[in-house]
Amino acid sequence: MTKHDNLDKITISDEDIERAMRVYTPEEGMDFLRAGDGLPSRREPTVIWQEFLARMRVAPQTPATQAAIRVAQRELLWRREGAA
Repeated sequence: MTKHDNLDKITISDEDIERAMRVYTPEEGMDFLRAGDGLPSRREPTVIWQEFLARMRVAPQTPATQAAIRVAQRELLWRREGAA
């Protein structure tokens, strides 16, 4: 048995497919880069993203925090619209 024999047993959720199919504008991509490693994972529940947004809004406003706010707002909007 090779490592490739198990590929037919991999399950990919609809949610994972939706996330993989998202297309970002160059501006959105730059926001991800500016926000850095502090963003929650896309797999985190909505409440984690809401808490993150609240923390970023009260944090000192820098280009990185402003980018993180935009990323979080887009993520929450995307989820509200039923895509996540």
